[in-house]
Amino acid sequence: NKEDLMEFRDASYLDQADMSHWMNVKKEINLYADIDLDEELWAPIWEITDGIIFNGNNHIISGLYIDGSVKEYGNWEFDNSNSFIRSNSGTVKNLIVEGKIVINDTHPGSASGIVAINEGLIVDCTSAVDMDVTLNNSNMAYSYAGISHSLYSGSIVKGCVNKGYIMLRGDNNGADVNGIANANYSDSDFWYSNAIIENCTNYGDLTVSITNGNSRERVAGIGMAPTKTTCVNYSKIRKT
Repeated sequence: NKEDLMEFRDASYLDQADMSHWMNVKKEINLYADIDLDEELWAPIWEITDGIIFNGNNHIISGLYIDGSVKEYGNWEFDNSNSFIRSNSGTVKNLIVEGKIVINDTHPGSASGIVAINEGLIVDCTSAVDMDVTLNNSNMAYSYAGISHSLYSGSIVKGCVNKGYIMLRGDNNGADVNGIANANYSDSDFWYSNAIIENCTNYGDLTVSITNGNSRERVAGIGMAPTKTTCVNYSKIRKT
């Protein structure tokens, strides 16, 4: 239920927290029912670690609401991580998330529907999370994507669907807007990492309207990654 999910989320912020209460012998954390978050302000699950599986079992998390101006949860900061899950180095699968992310800030951070930073596997997940983003004179480049806004080297997004729209407006020096996911730059050479986007579909419309004539915006129906296979984009892309 909702209370159990929030208790798990809260525990994920604690150092050396005992997560065995939510985990079976296969190191799987399972959703057993649909959960409505009732648009209560959501702080992301901190991390799904290596070797752990978060299995939504095709249940729906509805009523997700994230306000990008909120940067802290308790004693923890999660700037740049507006998402249902902040970080994944394990596996997130069979998860459906519905809701909205609203951002209106000078330093808003990036946003995505399922996982913010992916270093592992995201498979067979669906995001129906709408994003309405207003950048106010921001001097940073941010990333917005239906599934994951930062794919790290070797990470995989497979069999995922985005149905949420992304609306980006305002004044800043550049942003990446992707229907599915965006590969993160390497710290050493600034080339895209060897992330993979496979068998994914985007239905969510992507709209970018930036007033700064010197800005750079990259918009892609699927995403920016060195390997994209058997993916389809059905969205409308508008850039003004």
